Amino acid sequence: MNRLDKFSTIFIKTGKKAVALNVIRKLLILIKEILLVKSSVAFVNYAFSLVEPSIDIRKTRSGGRLFFVPVPCRSNRRIFLAATFFLEAIEIRKKNLRCPLEYAMFLELSDIVRNKQCLSLRRKKELMLQAGKYKASAKFIKGF
Repeated sequence: MNRLDKFSTIFIKTGKKAVALNVIRKLLILIKEILLVKSSVAFVNYAFSLVEPSIDIRKTRSGGRLFFVPVPCRSNRRIFLAATFFLEAIEIRKKNLRCPLEYAMFLELSDIVRNKQCLSLRRKKELMLQAGKYKASAKFIKGF
């Protein structure tokens, strides 16, 4: 199952199915017309692969204390986190620009691929920085 399918199921949970699929269809048309790419689905999959984090932070209780431990992400969790980062960024961009949802999605995806400073990539960097902070606490817990 590709990343776009998983993103669409996550996106549908936030609203109506027909509206969500219509927005995604308009997004794919925008990508194909403006960026002149052969496969807009491949473009979206590539953009999501850039946003996917490789490390997640889990809470672990050891000795009565709560530790935050960085652990490697599974593929399903990676896609979910990438979609969550992307949806948060879209909502903020939509409010700031006052534009249609598919246009906000297009702008965010194009910024991700161009490696510009965008909210999705910033959220990924924040997660990776947190994982670096909590790396020391992982050494104290048995089994890590």
